[in-house]
Amino acid sequence: MAKQSINLGAAPTGIGGDTPRSAFTKTNANFDELYLRDSQLGTAANANIGQAEGNVLGVGNLGLGIKNTPMSNSMNNWTTGFYAIQQGNTQYVEATGISSGNLIAIGFPFGQWGSQIYMGYGTNGRSIIGFRTADFTSAPFMEIYHTGNTTRAADGTLKAI
Repeated sequence: MAKQSINLGAAPTGIGGDTPRSAFTKTNANFDELYLRDSQLGTAANANIGQAEGNVLGVGNLGLGIKNTPMSNSMNNWTTGFYAIQQGNTQYVEATGISSGNLIAIGFPFGQWGSQIYMGYGTNGRSIIGFRTADFTSAPFMEIYHTGNTTRAADGTLKAI
């Protein structure tokens, strides 16, 4: 329904305007439409933006959707988020074989457990992607083999470069 405007008539007498009954009928119809629309909004329309449980994530929360991803100071970061990693700035990154890249971390609800996916440039110029899952203080880093770090022999077997 289109907005209904009340005709107040000519000043100062109001002659030619809506009667009080007509004016309040239009006002009620306008409010009914607003309340109906409000009741159709999803829960996100009335939620807070932030990282607390029940909030809507905003751009930049957890490093998502921003150009300058936060630098992780350690690969043993079990806080869920998206991070940049780089030798010299990120502890334990050398163990991945990466000189610089990105890290996706998903922490488990308690302790130092979780899962990570990391990707970046190796010290030898190779593209590296890998993961680890378990206790971040002791879980080894696993490299994923792909066409950038393997060759295929004539018999079809993969050979690591």
